[in-house]
Amino acid sequence: MKRRWWIAGIAVLLLAGLLWQGLGGRTGFSLGERPFRDLEAADIGSASVALKPPDVTLAVPDTEELAELLRAVTCRERDDSYTEYAGQAVTFTLHLTDGTTTRVMAYSPFLVIDGAGYRTDQAPCEALNAYANRLLETGAEVILESPPALAVVCGDTSLGAMSCGYAWHRPQPDGSMAVQMADSPHPLELRGQLEVLETDEETAVLRFTQPPDALSVCCWRPEDVPGDMETPVTVRGMEIQLEPGERIYQAEARWDGVLGGGTAWYAFAVRHGTD
Repeated sequence: MKRRWWIAGIAVLLLAGLLWQGLGGRTGFSLGERPFRDLEAADIGSASVALKPPDVTLAVPDTEELAELLRAVTCRERDDSYTEYAGQAVTFTLHLTDGTTTRVMAYSPFLVIDGAGYRTDQAPCEALNAYANRLLETGAEVILESPPALAVVCGDTSLGAMSCGYAWHRPQPDGSMAVQMADSPHPLELRGQLEVLETDEETAVLRFTQPPDALSVCCWRPEDVPGDMETPVTVRGMEIQLEPGERIYQAEARWDGVLGGGTAWYAFAVRHGTD
């Protein structure tokens, strides 16, 4: 009986070794190794990092420091249980000079490489997280791959606005510029899809995930039809003066960033007081 258990144990170990060997063949490293041990700054054409929260993507200005931090991380064991954890994740996207792209998420005590999770030593992983947050604190350039989301806030109540079209541009790793256009029905044609925010507040704050460089707002009565004259709304910073009664609002925002920008339109409905 002991011999059978011994043979079974050897078989399990051999099978595990074969499975890991297959994984190592795809990733280029084995358990306990540093997957980026040979990475140099010259290997990175460009890089960015996405932080969630606060849901912002930044350009990485110093690939030398990033490469040094990545060289220090070690993958201890395959583990995808990071999906069960809560906390801040920072995801680095590396556009390499050989034409490939690699994504590395530091989510201590995990490192996720192109979707595959690994247990890792906490110190190097937390150093990557600290580096990303330092870029955020020091004002690294924001990359806007698409129009930011908008929430309308009245006191303790908030409501997400509906996107209703945009004209957007963003740079590509090869230096070209991608241009995207999206059309939408008139805000009055969307009113059946808009949840109405009820409030006693006189004003509302427009909270974008990334503040725009320019903002204008107008509104219509619910009984108006497309083609009717809109009413301009007073805007002070990111705060608007609400019109009495129910109104369908449209916000037009513009971003002038070099690493992504353009103009986007949003629709939302608010009922304040009475007409």
